[in-house]
Amino acid sequence: GHSAYIRAKDVTETGFKAANIEPQGEDGPHIAMDLSYIAVNRGIHDLGEYTLESCTIPVQTEQFHNRGGITSDVNRSNHTPYGTISYDANGGWTKIATHDSYQQPVVFATLITAENELRNDQDDASGREISRPWISVAIKNDNSGIWVSLERSETTYGKITKPELVAYMITEGNIQSSFFDDADN
Repeated sequence: GHSAYIRAKDVTETGFKAANIEPQGEDGPHIAMDLSYIAVNRGIHDLGEYTLESCTIPVQTEQFHNRGGITSDVNRSNHTPYGTISYDANGGWTKIATHDSYQQPVVFATLITAENELRNDQDDASGREISRPWISVAIKNDNSGIWVSLERSETTYGKITKPELVAYMITEGNIQSSFFDDADN
């Protein structure tokens, strides 16, 4: 099997476009796949005794696969701060400023733009084109905070010249609770 990633773009309050994409070195067409997703309104949501935080952050930091076979932090000269992004000492991670302090957070994150995609001007959701540059989201969750980065371990083709928008959802881990949605279900 080939590597593949479901890439969302043109995300609005009522929908999004998605493409099933492959990195360079693969044949481009990917077998049909089922797509599961969760949609959450941006903001802080009360889940009884817990909260769920859902927001977006512009990210231009990268994690990549170097020639030595190790995934490493990078600090390239073309990375400049964008808005209120803060970088760690290595420059390869973007810190999320969370609303709550979490003891054991669970974090979900995905790309919702295709700003660096060379074929960004095509409206082709067929997934038949190879993604250049191949990007997904890396998450680092440790005692210093929650961090995200553009993950590039599958390929070296292409450059990240603009920030991508990463959507994230955070809640406390290991919870067993129930709550009602907006329709009281």
